[in-house]
Amino acid sequence: QLYGEEHRYGILVSKEINKSEIAEILGVNRRSVIRAMALLEEEGLVRLDGKQLIIPNLDALPHDANAPLPAGI
Repeated sequence: QLYGEEHRYGILVSKEINKSEIAEILGVNRRSVIRAMALLEEEGLVRLDGKQLIIPNLDALPHDANAPLPAGI
C-alpha cells in the first residue's frame, strides 16, 4: 500500500491531502469531493477523523474506475 498502513480499525491513509487537492487531482470541484466523501462515509466505506482517512475494509471499495458510484455523486 502506497499511502496506507494497517491500523486496528482498517487501513490508515498516512498521506495528508485536503479535499481541494483531491478535487484538483480528479479534475472535479471541491463540492463534488465533499459529497462523495460524505456518501462513502455514510456507506461505511471510509471514516474521516480530522485529517486522517481510515478505510475499514479495502476490499469493499470499488477498484475499477468504471465501477458504479453511489447514487448522488
